[in-house]
Amino acid sequence: MVCRNPEVSPPNGFVLERKELGLWVMDVPFESSDVLNEQFSSIFDHLLEHEETLKQIGKNYEDFALNLEFSLPIFLVSLPLSLIDLASRCRFQIGIISDQMAEYDS
Repeated sequence: MVCRNPEVSPPNGFVLERKELGLWVMDVPFESSDVLNEQFSSIFDHLLEHEETLKQIGKNYEDFALNLEFSLPIFLVSLPLSLIDLASRCRFQIGIISDQMAEYDS
């Protein structure tokens, strides 16, 4: 998760990664698995534990996102509705990065 605000200290669960940019980062642990649903489930569970903090950030900042990076041999990623619903409730964007996309562009 990333959020930018140079004027305020990062909330619980976040660390100030780049002070000059005010870039807050939350490392989200996940289940290392080739099964994408298991990875999503562990990400969702971690974010759900911080839902109230995420809601407060979402109320106050627009530059707030969950960036997901995949190294799986897939082109289509379907996000679970539970993760989409949590993103909607907490008002964060979801970005998807796949190393397969870079290979496809080459």
